[in-house]
Formats: sequence, C-alpha cells, structure tokens
Amino acid sequence: MKYWSRSALSIYRYLEIMSKSIDKIVVDTGKVSHNKELSKYQTTYCQTNKMINLMDRKRKLINLKVVIEDGLAKITKESRRILTLFYIDGITATLIAQLLGISIRTFFRQKTKALNEFCVMLEDLGYGKQFFETNYLGESWFEVIYNQMTQTSYEEDSLNEAFVRKILGDIGKVPVFCNTYV
Repeated sequence: MKYWSRSALSIYRYLEIMSKSIDKIVVDTGKVSHNKELSKYQTTYCQTNKMINLMDRKRKLINLKVVIEDGLAKITKESRRILTLFYIDGITATLIAQLLGISIRTFFRQKTKALNEFCVMLEDLGYGKQFFETNYLGESWFEVIYNQMTQTSYEEDSLNEAFVRKILGDIGKVPVFCNTYV
C-alpha cells in the first residue's frame, strides 16, 4: 500500500494540469469530429469513443484527488504538514528540515511515520490496495509513476519535470474501439 500512497501523493500537484489537458483534447477532438475527410480510424464514432474514454480518465483523476484529500484531512496535523510540503508543494527534504528546525534524518523519520499514517487512513476509508488496483492499474500514466515509486527510495520519491512532461504527453492517449490508438 505504501507504493500506491506514494504514487498518489507524488502525482497530486499535477492532477489539475492533467485534467485541463484532457479537457483541451476533448474539445479539439470534438471540433474535428464532423470533418468528412477523416480517415477510417478518425470517424465520428471513433472520435466519440475517444472523448468518452478521456472523460472516464478525467473522472479517475478527480476521484484520485478526492481520495488524497480525504486521507490527508483525517491524519494528524503534523503528518499532513510533512506530506503536503514534500509531495504537494514539492519542497526539498533539506529545505523542509530547515523550515521545521529538525535534522534531515529526523525529517525522513517523520516522513516515513506520516506516510504510514496516511496509508492506514486510506485503508480505513476504504481506499486500500484493491481500490487502487481496480481503478488505476490499467492506467498507463499511473502505472509509470507506481513503477518509479517501487524502484526509488523515500528520499527520491518526488517526480522530476521531464518525467511529468512524459506523463502529460501520454495522458491523451486512450484506446478506442477502432483497434488503434488515436
């Protein structure tokens, strides 16, 4: 469960950007869906399926945001502060330790404790491993983040800018019922 939690927290600050990207793709897809010169893989039917799949993806993004906010709201103030500063605000561990007046080692201990508290709270709220596997395992953008979290230590579990750009580029790629990716 810790990898699911770390993945969700790591992507949180980008959810709004991802959602807006989906909105733009849906609008752009709708604008060209009436064009009679579309190829057989760009028919109105295929374009409509693409928009439906994108809106389902947006629903999942919104649900993920709600899950994270529910979990953070129920943990202690100290834990919420640590997780928010590190994952959501993107502040470095060194700077957080300085802000809190603690050693870097103490920060990582507190971060581990806060993450464990967050994991337990998500499970208590019904957002356990099964919830994440059911809702996000098939989403390539989330799987990429999850795989990165399983291969990095707690010190390295924030997403770098190039990695986020790749995820944003992939967010609009959805399978359509025309046996191709549009």
